[in-house]
Amino acid sequence: MGTALISLRVSMGLIFTCPTASYPLLFLLFIQSYLQLGQACPGSTTEKGVSTDPLMLCRACGYEVANGSDIGFVSSRLALSSRNDTLLGGRRVTVQLFENPHEKQFEVITFRTADVTLHWPADKRFSWFPGFAWTIATCPRCKAHLGWGFQPDHWPNTVTASQFDESQSTFWIFPVFSEGARVQIRTSIATAITTAISTMR
Repeated sequence: MGTALISLRVSMGLIFTCPTASYPLLFLLFIQSYLQLGQACPGSTTEKGVSTDPLMLCRACGYEVANGSDIGFVSSRLALSSRNDTLLGGRRVTVQLFENPHEKQFEVITFRTADVTLHWPADKRFSWFPGFAWTIATCPRCKAHLGWGFQPDHWPNTVTASQFDESQSTFWIFPVFSEGARVQIRTSIATAITTAISTMR
């Protein structure tokens, strides 16, 4: 099990799956200290190489969208509020709160790179980041809407994916703590246990 990637599902307890074992391992409150949720076990490799960063996953299909090292804060004066949060491994992130024209609020984290599909043309209206146009970002595997990509508003409305990916002026935002968020960041063990216990009540 030392070379397996451990995943977490919060539903009637904590279930860890191990791709090298043919059975799920159920742990309720006693978890060995070397197991770290949302991190690769020592010696584990994934499609993107060896990583101990928190993972950003599509909630619908589990596709790995980004790593914690992909987070890059982009400030917006249009944010209703912002706060600091801590991810697994002590990584500090800034979470910003935005509201769309339909009065739905989203707590988002900004990323400098992500493995998503963008859908052009970009739209300059109702942008949460002045000077940027937005486009919808979906999961490449299951096509679920995950967030938005932002590009400078003076760019053409449609650009190639490689132009977008290679630019230092582009970024992605994903709602991660809002109701109905389509992405999840693997969380710390204390948060996972608290969430599991509160859902069982």
